[in-house]
Amino acid sequence: MRRRALVFAVVAAGLAVAGAAVLLPAPTVSSRPVADPLDRATVRLGSPGLDERLAAIHELEGLMWGYESPHQPAVMRALSAFVRSRAPAGAGCGDAEPAKDVQVAMDVLGHRATARDEDTVMDLHGVCLARIVMTYINLAHANLAGADLTGATFAGMTLTGVDLTGARLTSANLTQAVLVDADLTDADLAGATLTNARWSDGTVWPPRYEPAIDAASSLDGSLHVIGNLTL
Repeated sequence: MRRRALVFAVVAAGLAVAGAAVLLPAPTVSSRPVADPLDRATVRLGSPGLDERLAAIHELEGLMWGYESPHQPAVMRALSAFVRSRAPAGAGCGDAEPAKDVQVAMDVLGHRATARDEDTVMDLHGVCLARIVMTYINLAHANLAGADLTGATFAGMTLTGVDLTGARLTSANLTQAVLVDADLTDADLAGATLTNARWSDGTVWPPRYEPAIDAASSLDGSLHVIGNLTL
């Protein structure tokens, strides 16, 4: 009897353990978090492949233009940093036109909706945009201090409040550009075309060019308009 009771006790204990195991909650398996699209596109900007970088730029452009998108300031910072890294001014700058991805990134920045900037400044200081062609788009309030813009075409560009201190604008085409409140302290404007460019009393010109600019300018309301002038 004792042996039979012992067997029953062992079997009962085993059933109890098995029942407890069945009642244990199943482990929770967490799904892999989806990467933030802004971060993903920004990482792709560093790809070694041109097509991949261009795709990243267009992905950022799409995020910027999304309905009520909050991403524009972040996109501006990402693309500005990309241009600085891909087109730094220095030896050999200006020997060729900007790389295709640099041109596309600048076009995206220039065609943004400025009302969404949220006081974000495009930091493009010290970049090499020599020979770039950008017409009738908006780079208002950008930081282009020390940039090499030799032979650039900025015809009709909105450059309101732009920092161009120490920038190289030799032989640049600034026809019909808006230079209201722009700071061109120590900028090199030798050979630059300023025909029909508009500027304000807040615009700072390098002193050596002021006599020629003043002589060629006339008032149009509160702004000055430069006549036919190549420095």
